[in-house]
Amino acid sequence: MRWSLISEFPSSGFKAGLITVMILLPAASLQAGEGYNLLKIEIAISVVSRYLDLPEPFVRAVVKVESNFDPLAVSPAKALGLMQLLPETAQQMGVLNPFDPIENLLAGCMLLRFYLDKYGSAFDALTAFHAGEGAVGHPPRSTIIYISRVLTWMQTYSKGGVVR
Repeated sequence: MRWSLISEFPSSGFKAGLITVMILLPAASLQAGEGYNLLKIEIAISVVSRYLDLPEPFVRAVVKVESNFDPLAVSPAKALGLMQLLPETAQQMGVLNPFDPIENLLAGCMLLRFYLDKYGSAFDALTAFHAGEGAVGHPPRSTIIYISRVLTWMQTYSKGGVVR
């Protein structure tokens, strides 16, 4: 399943994906404050990665750099949750609770998948994810540092490195 427009996410893609992931994770209550733990987040990363055909080490690395696996993380820019979604992005994608690790992870990964399909490279996809699509082709220094950190963690996770 691939998406051509972000606007498709709230109407069908996101909700269908969320239902699929929830079916695949029936025993894992990942609601913030309801006993989430790193193992449950790891299981969710594994399932969502496979569902969206994203390399698990890539998704783990983005989560590590974005939130350090904290589903309650809030950035100074007001980005929220595991994948640090901006409130507008979360709303556009139909996320009801950006602190719900499954919703946040699925929406963030769907956005990464969209950008990978659109731009064809991890560098440009990460640029769009981190700094917006307007930065593709000329990312700011902070985004280049962000991408370097993601790629470093991805390499660690690809070699079987530990989560934290």
